[in-house]
Amino acid sequence: MEPSPPPAAPRRHPPPGTESLTRESGGICREDGVFLTARDQGSLWGPVSWEGERLLPAEYRFLGRFARNGLALARARSGLFGYIGLDGGWAVAPAFRNGAAFSLNGLAAAEVPEGFGFLDRDGRWAVGPVFFEARPFSAASLAPARERGRGMCPLWGAVAEDGSWAVSPRFSELAFFYCGRGLAFARDPETGLAGMATEAGEWILAPRYAELGAFTGPDLAPAKSQEGLWGAASAGGRWAVPPKFTGLRPFSAAAEVTGARAPSGLWGLVDATGAWRVPPTFADVGGPFAGPFAEGALAPAREEGSCLWGFADPEGRWRIEPRFAAVYPFFPSGRTAACDPAGLWGFIDARGGWICPPRFPAVACIPPHGY
Repeated sequence: MEPSPPPAAPRRHPPPGTESLTRESGGICREDGVFLTARDQGSLWGPVSWEGERLLPAEYRFLGRFARNGLALARARSGLFGYIGLDGGWAVAPAFRNGAAFSLNGLAAAEVPEGFGFLDRDGRWAVGPVFFEARPFSAASLAPARERGRGMCPLWGAVAEDGSWAVSPRFSELAFFYCGRGLAFARDPETGLAGMATEAGEWILAPRYAELGAFTGPDLAPAKSQEGLWGAASAGGRWAVPPKFTGLRPFSAAAEVTGARAPSGLWGLVDATGAWRVPPTFADVGGPFAGPFAEGALAPAREEGSCLWGFADPEGRWRIEPRFAAVYPFFPSGRTAACDPAGLWGFIDARGGWICPPRFPAVACIPPHGY
């Protein structure tokens, strides 16, 4: 029997001063599309402004960005997932083991003991929990899913909005890229190698890489060779940047260079041919959150020796001196999050000045294409 959907929880009125959050669907996101959330001194999260103002109380063990339908995936204190509205109240009560953000087609993957299915905005099953695992829908309304009852490691395919298989299960991994173009990361179950597939499930880049990223900037995808070195693959599958680095960040449209790690372990900046533009002198470039020049002309960079983070330009010159324990890349509004050496997070402007002094134990900056 298909499990009944959880009841919608009573809605709350918005807290005073947050009415402007509902100017548009997902209005808690800033004008640059970035969703900011911060953890309190315990372990609970809530959305904040760049100035550090609490927009909703910190009441959730996890909080994702708000989708266009005005709902965000959240984890209750019980450990179960549900969806909250812009007023912070539970629109879909927390009754799920796991979940994902709502896709553009208004459906969200969610897990109950029976398996994964897809919910509508009211928390009803649009597709019942018949899958071993499922992920969000792409722009073409196809969702990666694994068939249940096919051994210990069922293969991935892609399903349509009605739950039917648009691409039969044939991959050991499948994930659509947020950059669009109708392409997906896929792994061949026979060789274990990665390639790129179309939304029809056909290989467009043959599976011959150990790892493979999305096409960004000048149509280059970071790729790891079978020998364990990183380079960049072109849209035709050739090595545009030869695999000679121990690490490589994604290229972006904002700069002609990206971060690369030399065999010495130090990072520098290389161009689209793989030539060094800035010799490897940094402890890191780009960091764990994004490519180095994701949104502008300054890249997060970590100084060797002090291991502190600052921001460098494409010529490798410090524009914001290294004085932070961790940073996010800058966003289009010229603001980002930074952590001081004491371990507290705040928000800074394009000159490195504090917009919100450091006071949060943790923050998350989720861009428009993020979770």
